[in-house]
Amino acid sequence: MLNAHDHVLGLLELPDPFTAIIGRDDVGNGKPHPEPYRKGCAALDVPAAETLVFEDAVSGVRSAIAARTRCAGIGVPELREAGAFDVIDDFTGLYVDRSTPAAVTLRGLRPAVPIRR
Repeated sequence: MLNAHDHVLGLLELPDPFTAIIGRDDVGNGKPHPEPYRKGCAALDVPAAETLVFEDAVSGVRSAIAARTRCAGIGVPELREAGAFDVIDDFTGLYVDRSTPAAVTLRGLRPAVPIRR
C-alpha cells in the first residue's frame, strides 16, 4: 500500500518530486511562521500563490496561509477554522482530471484545483 505522499505524487506524475527538501535545520523559524513554506517556494522557484499545501496540523495550516499558499487540511475539521480552504479525510479521493485538453485539474477538493505543468 502506498503512503499518502507517494499516492499524490503518483497522481501528479512527477518524475523526480524531491527537487528541494526544507527541514527544520534549514529555517530559523519553524511553523506556524511562514518561513518554511517561503523557503520551499523559493527553492522550487514557484510563486506561493501557485502552491498547494496539504497540512494535518493547525500550526502547519497557519504557516502555509501566512506564506500566502493555498492550503488544504487533512483529517481534522478544525483545520478549516485555521484557514484551510477544504479539509479531506485522506488522499484516496483525490484524482487528476485530464478530460479538458487545455487544463489539468486536481479533483476531490472543494473547489477543484487547476494544476500548472
